[in-house]
This record gives sequence, C-alpha cells and structure tokens, in this order.
Amino acid sequence: MGTRNQVFRNRLAFASVAALVSPLAVATPAAAFSPDPVAHYAIVVLASGCPVVGGSGTLQVAQDTNGCRIRGYNGTWVNFGPDPGGRAMLADFVYNGPFPNDSYLAARLEWHPLDEIFKIRDMSNDDDTLYASLQEIDSLDIHGTYSAPGTSATVDTFTKDLNLDEDTAIWVNLFDLPNDDPIDDWYNHDPEGEAPIVIS
Repeated sequence: MGTRNQVFRNRLAFASVAALVSPLAVATPAAAFSPDPVAHYAIVVLASGCPVVGGSGTLQVAQDTNGCRIRGYNGTWVNFGPDPGGRAMLADFVYNGPFPNDSYLAARLEWHPLDEIFKIRDMSNDDDTLYASLQEIDSLDIHGTYSAPGTSATVDTFTKDLNLDEDTAIWVNLFDLPNDDPIDDWYNHDPEGEAPIVIS
C-alpha cells in the first residue's frame, strides 16, 4: 500500500504542477469537510445473485431483470447494467455536523462497469465537494482527479466515460481536497489493505 500511495502522490504532484503552468487551468474553490463524511457503500459482482464483494455491503443490493441495483442512503435505487464479471460500486457520503443540517447526504460515487462509466455527484449545496481518482492496478495509470461542478443545483453530477479494456481492475482513491493524500479510512479495507477495487 505504501508503494502504491507513493507512486500515486508522485504522479498526482506532477499533474498538479502541469495544471499550474497551463494557461487553460482553472482553479476550483473548495473547503475541506470537518469532520470527514461517513461512507455508506456496496460493491457487487455483476453476476447471478449480485454477490457483494467482501468488506462491503452497508447498502442494500438486489438483482434486477437487467443487471443489479443498489439502494442508496437516501432510499433511491441505482441500476447497474449487465457486464458479466464486472464490479459495480455505489458509495454515499453522509456528513454529520451542525450545519446546514445535523445529518445529510453530501456526495455520491458510482462505478458502472458497462461502458466503464464513473460518476461523482455533489448531493447538497454545502460549499464543499469530494474528489476522486481512478488508478489502474496493473499499469498504475491514473485517471482524474474528478469532482462534480459547483452550481446552484441541488445535485451536480460529473460523468466520465473511461473506455477501458474489459476486466481492468481499478483502485478508487478519494480526496477531501484535490492535492491531498488519498483518504484511506472510508472503506473497510481488504486483507491486503488496499483501496476499494472495481472492475470494468
């Protein structure tokens, strides 16, 4: 895990410097959550019965006539189309603090193996957001850093079609601020202590 994070930090630092010197780079204002939001998530294999990957399962999972679905923290179901062997993920991040409410759904991550679609949603107008990056396990190539646009809409969504090779395994890295080290404590780590793994 230390080697993965060191490689990730080095590549992220290079990308950050490149963005600073680019005339097209635009800064995105954000504040850090304090305390960090609590994750409610599930990772499922898109197969018969929609088995839950070990270490996850805090959200309800059900089989659908056209794949699997996961029930979010707010009660809404998210459908994941059929992609045999792929691992789908839904992760809701709930902020427990004094403002603007005692508890509210702040952000959502979705990984759809069918067509390799990644979505990150800002679920509340709280002047904050989360950032995510995807890292291929074999090549260590990094995709991101992604965040939802900050607008006046109640829900903002950023969608990325990654067009990856079939069966590509990916780490999902999460950040409170774009240049921070990945947040490691939101997921019940597997025995190797890695970040969540999804598969295209």
